[in-house]
Amino acid sequence: MNKYFFSHIRQVRLLIAMFVAFILFAICDYGVTQLDRLPHIVLRNESHSHSFMPYFFKQMRLTKDRPIIAWFGASVAQGLHNTTPERTVPIRLQDLMETDGHPVRAFNLAVVQNNLGDHLGLMSESIRQGADLLVMPLHFKLFSERGSLGMMTLHKDTSFYLRGRKDFTKLRRKLLHVTDTDWSGIRLSKNLEMKWDFYRQRGLISFLLTGQTKSLPHQFRTWFFKQIAGGNEGLKAYKKKPNYKTRNKKNIWRRANKFYHEENASCYSSVKLELENHHFILLKLINELSQGKAVTLLFYATPLNRTMNDKRHYWTWDRHAKFIEMTKTMALEHDNLFVDMTDAVNNMHFTDGDHLTMNGHDELAHALYPHILKALAGRP
Repeated sequence: MNKYFFSHIRQVRLLIAMFVAFILFAICDYGVTQLDRLPHIVLRNESHSHSFMPYFFKQMRLTKDRPIIAWFGASVAQGLHNTTPERTVPIRLQDLMETDGHPVRAFNLAVVQNNLGDHLGLMSESIRQGADLLVMPLHFKLFSERGSLGMMTLHKDTSFYLRGRKDFTKLRRKLLHVTDTDWSGIRLSKNLEMKWDFYRQRGLISFLLTGQTKSLPHQFRTWFFKQIAGGNEGLKAYKKKPNYKTRNKKNIWRRANKFYHEENASCYSSVKLELENHHFILLKLINELSQGKAVTLLFYATPLNRTMNDKRHYWTWDRHAKFIEMTKTMALEHDNLFVDMTDAVNNMHFTDGDHLTMNGHDELAHALYPHILKALAGRP
């Protein structure tokens, strides 16, 4: 009798626990569906993370009253340690156009170490979500065979955004090096994101509560180890925010360390200016995205610090001129737009050879403004 009674009690408790868990998940799921309808909760992804891409794509779908500009790139466009999210080029351009009576919605989809494979995937998804103008910086160093930009063709989970292409399997395996095993896990996770709001935007909840996108248990574990370590610098959970005012000083690029110079020299010396190079193959696929679609592609050559290069001799300007000619020719052959912004920013507004200070982002935004207006001209 007692055994049966206690067994019954345990079953009732289990049912109550399951019911409470269901209610809590339902509340969280509903909360997320409301949060990701609010614009400007976040303005860029953090570091190497793609955590907010689902949020940005949801915002694209919801934007019906103005043209959508999707902006791509890596650390230079993201501006993570050099400028606030509000002062990055895409958001500054949005503000400038709003002030002049040309309302747009700009999305900064740049992430540290994004490469051409990432751009191809994210641009494809942006078109799917209704973007009107795709803006992609073309960085000379991006076409290197060495360094963080050259050795990796994309963040692997970005391959999901290429689904539906006729050449998807070959592209994924041969050019982007995403194995069948990798793809199985990516497809499962991304399909779950598409069907379950809470799972898709779990990073958004962590960000609102703590300012970081890593899961709450992970953050607590890191904090706990920090306490044990007694302030060990290597185990600090929360890094200090960059001092943007300090980073915005003129000619701060002169402080670049030896490691940066060595890495830069290595990357630039390994740039391959050949159409058979896998970077140029991917660039051709990117150019083809506009064919038969109601979207405009604008490419621009990124600003470079001529003063720093002339001191360090990372590259020769004749090779850079060849790079400009090759990328411009490819863009025009596909009826896309191209503008050379190599010298659009005063060299005093760089933090190194290519990354920009806040003033540098402002200067580039003003330089690109007429070209963005031209690209959007005639669009509804």
